[in-house]
Amino acid sequence: MLWFAKFYCNQKSLFFCFNNILDSRNSFEPYLKVKIEVCLFSNEIDDLRKKITTIDQQILKLVAERITAVSKIGEVKLKKNLNIKNFLQEATVFERVEQQAKEIGLNPRLARSLYELIIHESVESQVTLLTARENQEVPNAKFNLLDPFYLYLPSKSRLKIGFQGELGAFSHLAILENFPNATPVKSESFSVAVNLLVENEVDCVLLPFNNTTAGKVVGFSEALQDLDLIVVGKLLFFVRHMLIVHHSINSIDEIETIYSHPQALKQCKRYLQKHSHIKTVETFDTAGSVRLIKDKNLKHSAAIGSKIAANVYQMKILDENIQDELNNYTQFALLTDSNKIFRVVKELKR
Repeated sequence: MLWFAKFYCNQKSLFFCFNNILDSRNSFEPYLKVKIEVCLFSNEIDDLRKKITTIDQQILKLVAERITAVSKIGEVKLKKNLNIKNFLQEATVFERVEQQAKEIGLNPRLARSLYELIIHESVESQVTLLTARENQEVPNAKFNLLDPFYLYLPSKSRLKIGFQGELGAFSHLAILENFPNATPVKSESFSVAVNLLVENEVDCVLLPFNNTTAGKVVGFSEALQDLDLIVVGKLLFFVRHMLIVHHSINSIDEIETIYSHPQALKQCKRYLQKHSHIKTVETFDTAGSVRLIKDKNLKHSAAIGSKIAANVYQMKILDENIQDELNNYTQFALLTDSNKIFRVVKELKR
């Protein structure tokens, strides 16, 4: 009979509860005070919960309005070829909301965390506009790309993550920046990287599948064929290409051959057309190209790669940001298998 005290909260039912409880055995007496208090305060709690629900609805509406405004800014940026990610503007927003949070008695760290999520979503919406404009699609759904979400990064996870390329490749750099506590494991191809996952040598693999300048990344879909892999998330990575040479080289006129991955060559097409006298050679990896010209001492050759690749192999950057588009983003997929999915997702939430 005590349960009536929990569920009937108006005055008549409360009176009914009292009568029934008083008729009960003494064994129920220790619970009497608690059950009555639940009845007395449930109306007040329900009212507060309704108020919270209304506030939540208002918050969601305002966030949606903000993202709509951001999308309009994104359209202007694309028309004028302006950079999507504005680090200075983000820093200004964080400083402002933290100060406003202090003024109203809210934890500044909470305010910053909320806005980090909102800004992440805002950047994603702008990049979605960019990829739509370029008419680029994600790989076929038969490869288990089940509308994966964009990961909130950086992640504190300590996963072993396989990637395609040498140390200093953009995939390696994406892991270092977004999973600073992870252990990167290099491989020479997409297929080898995926095999590391199948053989349980890594927890997951991070592979590029699309670029906003050059389109789909060849090899991604092929590497996933006949495998039951799961995409647990996506990330966007801002790619800046450098022309990397030996320290003895001081002018591009001294260069006879440029080595790099086919995607990198595509992303720097206009730059290469300006120097059409230079021969281009496709390789399996950007960082591998830098290593190649160093190890083989190819003095009159250059490689297109990342700044970190130049540092890793102690080479010289002759020219910076040679990619055709200022907004040159690569979309990566983080994949695992059904045996590791729960542990990987749990680790990503650290």
